[in-house]
Amino acid sequence: MKHFANSRIGKVLIAAPMALAFLFLIANSILQLNRIVDSFRERSLYSKDIIQDWLLAKAILHKTNPYLDIQELATRFIANVPQVQNGSHPSPHPPTVGILMTPLAFLSYKTAMIAWFLIELAFVAGSVYLICLTLKIKRPIALSIIAIPLSALWGASGEELVLGQLGITQLFFLSAAWYCISRQQAQLSGIFTGLAIILKPMLWPMLFFFVLKRLYKSLCYCALALLLSGGISAAILGRESLVYYATNVLPSVDGIYACSILNLSLRSIAPKVFTGIHSPIHNIVYAKPMIDIPVLGAPLGWLLPIISIVLIFFYVFRLDTQIGFSLMIIACILASPVVWGHYLVLLAIPISLLIKATIERGSRKSSYLSAILGIFLFPSALFWYGCITLLSGDMPTAKHSITIPVGLGFIMYVPTAAATLLIFAILARYGLTHSAKPNNEEILTMDADRQ
Repeated sequence: MKHFANSRIGKVLIAAPMALAFLFLIANSILQLNRIVDSFRERSLYSKDIIQDWLLAKAILHKTNPYLDIQELATRFIANVPQVQNGSHPSPHPPTVGILMTPLAFLSYKTAMIAWFLIELAFVAGSVYLICLTLKIKRPIALSIIAIPLSALWGASGEELVLGQLGITQLFFLSAAWYCISRQQAQLSGIFTGLAIILKPMLWPMLFFFVLKRLYKSLCYCALALLLSGGISAAILGRESLVYYATNVLPSVDGIYACSILNLSLRSIAPKVFTGIHSPIHNIVYAKPMIDIPVLGAPLGWLLPIISIVLIFFYVFRLDTQIGFSLMIIACILASPVVWGHYLVLLAIPISLLIKATIERGSRKSSYLSAILGIFLFPSALFWYGCITLLSGDMPTAKHSITIPVGLGFIMYVPTAAATLLIFAILARYGLTHSAKPNNEEILTMDADRQ
């Protein structure tokens, strides 16, 4: 086998697919750059998700119910506003996001959109800098500067920049928490993790990370950050708004997108199998159920996420804190009931861990496997959506919906499968050789945390 790989034919057979993959990545990067540029044109301004956060903050400033439908809020605060994309439901983001975004509400929407784009780029640089410090990679400043233009090329981060979402901000806070954990700074690691959870509750499994690693001081500071944010939100908006958000807004939005073609979550697989692909918002691609038993969709939907979380919890308990933290980020994505393609930007931390291990001690075979995994994680989710429409032989539009076999719709889960395989790739590099065996200094820190 080794002789064949070193032969001329073997080298060609290995080089050809790698060359095709490289061309594919270049083509995807060009399309991604075009989408970012296009997102600032007039026709795309109201398709960006940043509008919901700006409106949330605007409503709080004007003492208006922030959880009216997005379109209704847009009509109140933007003159001659056209139809807002996905504007027929309230913002799914928590009240704290609106409070944190309040400074942007003093700007016009267009100015706030540009300001947020620049803030996101700063968070990209900050995230890469902190990841480099955590992994002890040389030249962190140079790499963080290089990461700014390169962030537009990766599908997940590029999608974040197109939409003006919150994932890059979450990545920055998680990177800061990861760095603080490596420096054994319990208070700051808990606070930064809490700030990441405040932006989107889908990161709730991170609380169990502190429990599994017995970092109780970090857990207390994380919980304190969450309680303070809830208290501030209740003081500004009233307790009724928080209850309404938790009991009405989140469940309704979850129901709208549970079976959407663009939902990549593990929990959405069973509902699509038993009820088909459908959504009142993403209503241009439908699929009939593979097995028409709708009552089984919801309960069986939680089976895969629970199995994944239990498996990750087992390894997090056994491995050291740095590796466990990166695995727990994957658990957050796999456990979330709704996962969009841009959520995968949080995988920058475990991907960086894998890249470092591959460069330092990876064999040629393991390097190829890591490269293949990277190819599947590199494109945006819309690339896989394009593959589905291409294979269906029909092109959906705003006025023309299409029906596809539900199995074809499962192409959308390629990034989800790659994120799951990322767990095993990291374990293959580190395994239990990096099991939690604290030194004397770590023991003292852990003892202080428990007190």
